[in-house]
Amino acid sequence: MRLLLLQLIMLTFVAQVYSQDTVTVLSHNVLAFSGYPNEIFEVDPKILSKAVAFYREVDMDILVIQESPPEDIIQILADSLGFNYFFLEGKHPGDKVYPYGFPGSILTRYPVEATFDLNQEEVDVADALFKRHLGTVQIKSPIGMIQVTSAHLCSNWGGEFRESIRLGELDVLFTDLPVFESSAHVIAGDFNCQPGSKPYEKVVNSGFTDTHLDADYPTIPVRDPNKRIDYIFYQSDGDIRAMAVPVNIPYYDDLGLYLSDHIPCMTQFYVRD
Repeated sequence: MRLLLLQLIMLTFVAQVYSQDTVTVLSHNVLAFSGYPNEIFEVDPKILSKAVAFYREVDMDILVIQESPPEDIIQILADSLGFNYFFLEGKHPGDKVYPYGFPGSILTRYPVEATFDLNQEEVDVADALFKRHLGTVQIKSPIGMIQVTSAHLCSNWGGEFRESIRLGELDVLFTDLPVFESSAHVIAGDFNCQPGSKPYEKVVNSGFTDTHLDADYPTIPVRDPNKRIDYIFYQSDGDIRAMAVPVNIPYYDDLGLYLSDHIPCMTQFYVRD
């Protein structure tokens, strides 16, 4: 409670001391808007409707999604929010539990100037890497051009520790991802690893700042969160600052479901006067 109060005080301070131009980014593994707990992760129209209400209430400017539903559902979500969107294809073909595979999406209220989807480009990448997704967009925002990347790294599926694959995926991210002209590059997503791990350190050592480093809000498990595997990192030209914003995930008594099995992470970016 005291931490939440402190965050609210700091947000007020930012509004007073810094420019009023801000951009809020929310990153969320949405479990295909199936709700949690569930056995098959297919879109539930009731969960989708509640997600629209939740995102409207949060009032973010950019929404970065992992475990996205199909593009037609993202089109509905974007239209409901009045946002533009870019859909990121997943390489995984889908199965009985995850029928859509693991695509992603980036939605924003601002104009999208350029896009890149790894799984739609002719890039020589090992088949084991980015079975989920990697993509990036250039956005014209009130704080200048910003690049926003969505990444979903490999999990330890099948009970096997797959850190080497995650490290390989980050090599691809930092080698094959185009760098757009921007005042900041934001990398958001589900990295399937905790702070202090080798993949986490690789991102930080590449010059990116963990926007939740001081706040350290856990993102899983949703019922009793105690681990953080979802992140918003950024790198800027020096003028842009970031502040983690507390956000929780709703539980719907009428459905007996959470919105997802991950708690979102949210960051407000602003320019110092």
